[in-house]
Parts: sequence; C-alpha cells; structure tokens
Amino acid sequence: MKSEDELKNVKVNIAIIGQTGVGKSSFINTFRGIDGDHKLAAKVGAGAKECTMDVVAFRFEDNQNLVLWDLPGANTKNFPIKTYPSKVYMDRYDAFILLTLSRFTEADTEVVKHIEKTGKPFFFAKTHIDVDMENCLRQIKKDLKKLPPKEKAYTQRTRLTKAAEDFRMGCKEALADLGIEKDVDHIFLVTNLPVDEWGQMGLWVPDNDNLKIKILEGLPDLKKKALILGFCCNTLDKVDEEVEKMKHYINLATASSSIGGLVPVPGISMLLDISIMAGNAFHQLKALNIDSKSLAIRGMGLDGKVWSKEQLMDEVRKQCGEDDKLLSTWLSALGQVTAEGLVTLLPQLLSLFPHLVASSVAVEVTSTIPGIGSLIGAGMSASKTYFFLTKLLETNRKIAKSIIKVIDGKTI
Repeated sequence: MKSEDELKNVKVNIAIIGQTGVGKSSFINTFRGIDGDHKLAAKVGAGAKECTMDVVAFRFEDNQNLVLWDLPGANTKNFPIKTYPSKVYMDRYDAFILLTLSRFTEADTEVVKHIEKTGKPFFFAKTHIDVDMENCLRQIKKDLKKLPPKEKAYTQRTRLTKAAEDFRMGCKEALADLGIEKDVDHIFLVTNLPVDEWGQMGLWVPDNDNLKIKILEGLPDLKKKALILGFCCNTLDKVDEEVEKMKHYINLATASSSIGGLVPVPGISMLLDISIMAGNAFHQLKALNIDSKSLAIRGMGLDGKVWSKEQLMDEVRKQCGEDDKLLSTWLSALGQVTAEGLVTLLPQLLSLFPHLVASSVAVEVTSTIPGIGSLIGAGMSASKTYFFLTKLLETNRKIAKSIIKVIDGKTI
C-alpha cells in the first residue's frame, strides 16, 4: 500500500474545457479552493486573452502532481476540431469537465466524441448558476407579489428548487439535441462565488461539492486516493476552515427557517424546518468529507486493507467516546445516511433535545395566533434551527478531526 508521501507522487490530470467566457479561470480557482488573489490563481477578468492560446497547467497548492489543465476552446483558428485531440494532448488526462455558460455547441459535440474514445470519465457543468438563480428568484418574487406575505414566503423555496432542476433538465435536453445522451447525475450546476457571496445557499446548494465526489468515483483507485488528499478535509486546519464557512450556511438556513414560523398552518413550520435542517446537515457532511461516499473513499487501503465505513466509524467512536448522545447516535447512522434519509433521522436526533421538541410544538401553536403570533413563531423557529445546526456542526467537526487522527495513524 502507498504511504501519503508516495501518493503525492501520483499524477492526476483533469482537463477543463470550454469556450471563451464560460468562466474557466474562476472555476479552476474555486475547484482548488483558492481566490483570485492567490499566488497560484488563474487570471480572471477582462484582462485575460480572448481565448487560451495554449494548454495551461494549474496545480494544487499542497500537491504539485494534482493538476487542472485549462484547455483552449475547440474549433477555433488555432485549434481546429480535426487536430484538436493531438494539440491538447487528449490522452494525457484522467477526467474531463466540459463547461458551458448558456448553451452547448456543435464544437462541444465533437470534443465529446473524442473524449468518449479515451474511455475516461467526463462531466458537464453549467457555470454562473448564481446569476441564473438570482434572476429566477427575482421572477419568482414578481410572480408571488400578489400573494399574502406568509404564503409567498412559504412557496418561494419550493419554486427555487424547481427552477434549479429545470436548468439541469434543460442542459440534458440541449445535449440530447446534439446527439449526446447523458444522465442528469453527470450534469452539474456550479458557482464560482465564495460561500459568503452566494445569497441562496440557505434555500438551494449548488453542485460544486457533488462534482468533486463524482470525479473521485470515476477515477482508478490509486488516483482516487491521491486526489482526495488534494481537496478533502485531510488536515485539522482544513476542518476548522470548512466549519467557519458552514457557519454562514447556518445563518442562511436560520433565516429560511423563520419563513415557516410565519405560516399560520399547523405542521407547515415543522415540515419546513426538518427539510431545511436536513439539507444543511447533509451539506455539512459533504463539506467535511464525512458523507457516505467520502467515507467509503477515505477508508480505502487503510492499514494495508480496505476498511468498511462501519469499521472506520468504530475507530472514530474509540477516539470520541460515547458520552455525547448526539455524537453516538449520529455516528451509528453516518455511514448509511443520505439526503433523503436525513429527513427521517432528524426527528430522532431532535428528540435528544427535549426543549427543541417543546419549541416545535410551541411554534405550531403560536403561529396560528393572529398578528404578532406569526412573528413570535418565526423567531422561535429560527432559534431552534440555529441551535440544532450549530450543535450538529460541532459534532461533525469532532468526527472529522477524529477521522483524520485515525487515518494519520495508519498506512494509506
């Protein structure tokens, strides 16, 4: 089995393809977890050339063998489609990400044909989804303008989620029109904005993290292990950085939760709160790389063998102890939990805090009181959501750090 130092000598090359203006440079920076001012950042903005004139390598800060390659757009004067594969060294790459801003082109179709011949995994990503979702939200608010404020607030989140799925299906249909059949789970909606600038994060989360996981799943085992060292929370400092980011998500989720408390219909607030908390909790798992798929990857090859998620959790349990009921209950389900499964698991977790259960009942009753009752219910709902998600985030921090300690003590 390879040690961590040996894994850092394994080369992983991922090609980023797209026409001028799709946001490749910003995407490359975001994918590596750096901003535009970083010393390794790809140049972004009007000062950039109209199109990339060559294949350019952008390396991960912690591992120079993990490389994102910015490929020129196909079917241009310098890169005609017939010679494109050889000019961009198509056989070199382990995976491909094809970016689009608004539509796919015939040139994209030809590129895909060449990629398919390599047998390597490839994915489609629609960039600048933040702009599209902001425009959707603006239209949604306009459509709901005549509705009562309470009803308007409740329907907004559902409409926004539906809009995202429409974008995804639109990409799938556009590809089909070009003769490219691809499942929706290979089509991603991504943003290049940092967390604190993405206004809809509490209502809907873009696919940046999902794309990374899909790429990992598609790579050979050795390259999979090498890449996960590049962008996963594999140090204690990285865990703390992600936790700080997630606090912003919690604030947005809390604001969304207050919407449910405004609706004077019994059960609505509780259902909305559970949905919001489940979405935020699952995003915590993915951000800290302790969701089911990431755990399966991180357990590969530990101590000279492949560890199951359950075995890895047993080692974490020894690290953490079982005095914390929330941590113990959460650990028992962590290896199997999915976004959908969280909806049924959350009531069990909430029951560990009797005052939160009492708060849920109080919100349902209070919100039906005319006038000020809805405002009180909104405040109570937000407070409950904030407390629980903050408590869960600290639990996930402890679990993520314990996993690192377990892995650091083993051979990968």
